[in-house]
Amino acid sequence: MKAIFTFLFVSLICTSAGAHDYFFAFAEVEYNLTTGKFEGTITVTTHDFENSMNGIRSKELPALETLKISDSLFSVYRNELKKKFKLNIQGATLPLEIVGHQVYMVGTTEFYFESDEVEFNSDFTCTFDLMMNSYQEQQNKLTFIYGSNKETYTFFYNKRSNTIKLESKNDD
Repeated sequence: MKAIFTFLFVSLICTSAGAHDYFFAFAEVEYNLTTGKFEGTITVTTHDFENSMNGIRSKELPALETLKISDSLFSVYRNELKKKFKLNIQGATLPLEIVGHQVYMVGTTEFYFESDEVEFNSDFTCTFDLMMNSYQEQQNKLTFIYGSNKETYTFFYNKRSNTIKLESKNDD
């Protein structure tokens, strides 16, 4: 929680200054032992994500704060999130569904997602290269929660994937 407040404070200062040297996105993913689903949140700096999206499209998208998840143009944002945040389990990419989003006045947006029910019992790979094609300075962090354990992984332009290790996370 302290890291999120620090991020928000730094983002606010950098936004007031007009530019910043580093770009961040955060994800928190939990494997829900009751439902058997992966559930999570991806948090981005709203203007960085919107600028990144508009940089790869010929037509400008509406601001995230004006869109509902059911709007057809929201699907452009949804597709980019699903393309740039992937969980690969037992050799297959796990489909993730964006189930909601919230834009905050502090300049961040949270996207909420979940998977279908899935059983797994081995390490898996996460790719989290959101906005890295637009910003080489982009740094993404993932906190994975499994039972009572959690571990944080860092993603950079030259390290876009990580193997999530389960052997140290099981409470038996």
